[in-house]
Amino acid sequence: MEIKRHYLVEITDKGRAWAYENLDRKVEVRDENELKSLIVEGYKGKKIPGIMRRDEENVALGVVPVGFASPWLHEMRRTRVAAHVPKEEILKVITPYDLLKSAAGRVTENPGIMVRTKCLRALRRVTVTAAEMGLKLGVWGSAALELATELPYTHDHSDLDLLMDSAPIAKIKEFLVQAQNIVQEEGCKLDLELDVLNGYGIKAVELFMQTDDVLGKSIDEVKLIPKRELWSSLEILEDR
Repeated sequence: MEIKRHYLVEITDKGRAWAYENLDRKVEVRDENELKSLIVEGYKGKKIPGIMRRDEENVALGVVPVGFASPWLHEMRRTRVAAHVPKEEILKVITPYDLLKSAAGRVTENPGIMVRTKCLRALRRVTVTAAEMGLKLGVWGSAALELATELPYTHDHSDLDLLMDSAPIAKIKEFLVQAQNIVQEEGCKLDLELDVLNGYGIKAVELFMQTDDVLGKSIDEVKLIPKRELWSSLEILEDR
């Protein structure tokens, strides 16, 4: 099983109960019922997927660090809980790419998806743009959770969080410009992360800044990556 940032996981009932029972009880929530709904019971018949995350502490063998996020805001804050789940209780891993591909495939059957909020409308448009350019695009953040659960995770101040697979530099820049234009027209903000060849995620905009390094994030660490290394790997794709 591949463990990467932004990946969602479907969990067995047994795994959810284990995650709840083994929580760090320092976690701050308004009440215990909210915590139980978020991790174990779900909302309106929808179980909340876990989000794979980086753990700052040593993780026990056979356990995967995950996070859970509530669909609703309280005083403009979303309840987020860090937890752990036994590997054998993970039913399915959903990548940002698979999630968006599945949602895009349902648009014909259900024209009402990806239209409820500004960032979802922008997502619908950038998905078409990426397909036309032959780019592999995924979605994470609140838009991903809404697509996965059909619960109202996004609102009209939500950013559009995207993940794009490595591509030639010229295509990355062209898509970034087009995506920025789309989100501006729809009235939201864009966070486009590039899934680079060494397993790290970087912000696409940083690739074109006048800096020597970019900040790379993986499931294991955060570090500065020399930009020349990234440019070299992406230039190889230009020649394919």
